[in-house]
Amino acid sequence: MAFANSGNYVLTTSRDNTTKLWEVASGRELVTLVALDSVDWVALAPNGQFDASPGAMDLMYYLVGGEVVDLDQLKERYYEPGLLAKLLNNLNEPLREVDQLTKLDLFPLLNASIDQNKNIIQVQLEKRSGAWGNSVCLSMAKEVEEDVNPSGKRN
Repeated sequence: MAFANSGNYVLTTSRDNTTKLWEVASGRELVTLVALDSVDWVALAPNGQFDASPGAMDLMYYLVGGEVVDLDQLKERYYEPGLLAKLLNNLNEPLREVDQLTKLDLFPLLNASIDQNKNIIQVQLEKRSGAWGNSVCLSMAKEVEEDVNPSGKRN
């Protein structure tokens, strides 16, 4: 444990290789810092906002219950460049308001099967808490069909 900034903050370390920054006056946790290696790092606020090195982002995902959710699904909402400096008010920029990371609107669940005799891929989407949006077909990372479900059928 170490005091920082004339005793306004306390840094603590744990056996799980995290460092936490606490505000002394309120006793609240401001941020958890994780060093993944000598280059990659993550700063994570209690509300789910984060900042990270590019290499760390390649390794990150969210866990909802027992389900892994790709970082790209939530990055727009929770990624906050300069998070640590903003929390310490060094940039004179407020943090964006975000919902606490408790209820997530998840993409539809994709179930696919391949009929190799007919060269057909059968895809079924199962509705979850998020929106349907367009169903785009990609092959080798290139768009084949802009919207394979223009009528909005659910299966």
